[in-house]
Amino acid sequence: MEKKTLFIYEAPAVTVYEVRQEGIICQSGGLSGHLDVAYGLSLGGKILSRILERNEIIIDHAIMDAAPLLPLPKWSVDPLRYYQSFNVWTCYHWTGFWKWVFHSHYFDVLLDECKKVWPYGKGKAVRDGYKDVYTNKLESIHGDDIHFWYGTKEAFVAKPQVEHLLKLCPEAHVEVFPRMNHGQLQVVLISRCS
Repeated sequence: MEKKTLFIYEAPAVTVYEVRQEGIICQSGGLSGHLDVAYGLSLGGKILSRILERNEIIIDHAIMDAAPLLPLPKWSVDPLRYYQSFNVWTCYHWTGFWKWVFHSHYFDVLLDECKKVWPYGKGKAVRDGYKDVYTNKLESIHGDDIHFWYGTKEAFVAKPQVEHLLKLCPEAHVEVFPRMNHGQLQVVLISRCS
C-alpha cells in the first residue's frame, strides 16, 4: 500500500502542500481523506492544527513543529503582520541573495513561494494571511497520534502552546530538542536529505 505524507512548510499567505509518495512530489488531490503522516512547521503547523480541528482528513501521525495554537496579544498582531510582509518583500526582491546565504532546500521552497505570492496581492495578501494565524485559537483537535515539537531556544513561546494543546489532547506527545531554535530541526533534516 502506498504511504501518503503531507509536509506543510512555513510559507507566506499561502498553504504549501507537498504530498510525497515514495520520494516523488505529487499533487495534493490524491489524499483521498487519509494520510499516514502529516508534518507542519510554524505556520504550516498552524495549518495542520486547523486540519486536525476540522477532522476532515484522517491522519495516523501528526507532527506540529512550533505551531502557534493560541492568539497573540492584540497589541502585537499588526506589527508582526507588517514585519512578515517586509520579510516576504525581501524574499521576493532579493531571492538570489538569500539562496546564496542559506544553501538549503527549505529556504529555496520558502523563497519560491514568496516569488509566487508577492505579485498577486503584495503586502496586503501577506498581512491578511497572517491575521488569521495571529488571532485564531485552536478550540479542539482530533487524531490518534499527535506530536508537538519545539527547541529549547524557543521554549518561552512554545510552552503556552503545549499547555493549551495538552488541555485539548492530554495524550499528545511533546518532544523538546536541546539547543534548537525555531524551524532549525526541519532545516537540518532537509539539508541532510537534499
